[in-house]
Amino acid sequence: MTLRVNSNSETPIGRSFGLYLKYIPKQGIIQKKLIVFWQIFGKAWFIKMKKAINDVKGIDYQRAMMLYDDDDEMFEVIVESFVAHAPVVLKQMETLFAETAAGGEASNEALHEFGILAHGIKGSCSNIAAEGVRKRAEDLEKAAKDNDPDKCQELYPLFLAQLKDLLAELE
Repeated sequence: MTLRVNSNSETPIGRSFGLYLKYIPKQGIIQKKLIVFWQIFGKAWFIKMKKAINDVKGIDYQRAMMLYDDDDEMFEVIVESFVAHAPVVLKQMETLFAETAAGGEASNEALHEFGILAHGIKGSCSNIAAEGVRKRAEDLEKAAKDNDPDKCQELYPLFLAQLKDLLAELE
């Protein structure tokens, strides 16, 4: 069974979504959910992104176009993935952040995991040319790697505010 999207693949929006689906297993549940998402929300979201992505505060659109060889469709796919996954990672970070404040052996493991998540967000922000949030994530990652929970406690609210502002701009 081959899954198909009911959209005009000749439009930039249809091509973007087709490119996104190309990298997902053809018969997987994730692709099925993405197709339903596309049919319900996707077209309007991509149209909004097309009009607004170069105006987002916190993203260096020119740098992004250099990263993606002026392929704004690919960039839109990357941003869409960021918007979908960053809130999930953020919830995990919030849980681990609370655990690091508790202290003890469990907090050391939580701090290590927190640093791994900060590293992931740092890479994701770099992929969308969000340098300000990327730098905050890098600082958090370093503090976690240095096993400095106090520094993490100091930096995390700044990172959180900047990331939430970016996500609000993108939504």
